[in-house]
Amino acid sequence: SDIVDKPSTPRVRVSELVATERDATVIIRGRTQAKNEVDVRAEVEGVVQAIHFEKGDHVKKGDTLCEIRLNDRGAKVAQAAALVAQTQKELQVAQDLYKQGFRSKTQLAQSEAAYAQAQAGLATMNVALANTHIKAPFDGIVDDRYVNAGDYMRPGDKCEMVIAPEPFLATGTVSEQDVGGISLGDPATVKLVTGENVTGRVSFVADRADQMTRAFRIEVELPNPDAKLRDGVSAEINIAVK
Repeated sequence: SDIVDKPSTPRVRVSELVATERDATVIIRGRTQAKNEVDVRAEVEGVVQAIHFEKGDHVKKGDTLCEIRLNDRGAKVAQAAALVAQTQKELQVAQDLYKQGFRSKTQLAQSEAAYAQAQAGLATMNVALANTHIKAPFDGIVDDRYVNAGDYMRPGDKCEMVIAPEPFLATGTVSEQDVGGISLGDPATVKLVTGENVTGRVSFVADRADQMTRAFRIEVELPNPDAKLRDGVSAEINIAVK
């Protein structure tokens, strides 16, 4: 009789798969930006007498950047101080006479008003005098200079730009599909075209999209203790999202 071979049982290799969460990375094209930068401006008019710092110089808060010629401001302060002294003596006399019944309350009030007005005038003159020294608002680096000695400045004219070296920002925009995965405080790695890799954290995520691009602005705060980062450098921002 014919012998029929039984089919062999197939062998199957089985491996157990365990589902795990994997982080994805959002890559954003952006650039660096100084977090604190300001064009320091004149508050009084006059001729520039001296420039005390040049582009690239480090300055401390309160350092005089540009100095405006005093002209008659010093004399006006002295005149205002003399008027304060005079009206103060007149007020003292008026107070004594009022106590003795030789001055009315109205006359005393007039002396008090004259003294207060003289004090206000002196304060105004002192402010104008102090404003002839245009000062740095914070520690930083002079990034630009707008005037030279001998130029005439008016209130609002720019003296110099000061940039605070730390902290710095890396800014960019993220799509509406990815913005939900990014939160304040998330770690981020920033790769600059100049070769530096800097680690920072997300410090701002816009609540509203740009009307034209429908993208959301984000900012990553970066340490810059050595003042090596420069404003406006192209950057690749990498943020891990779940």
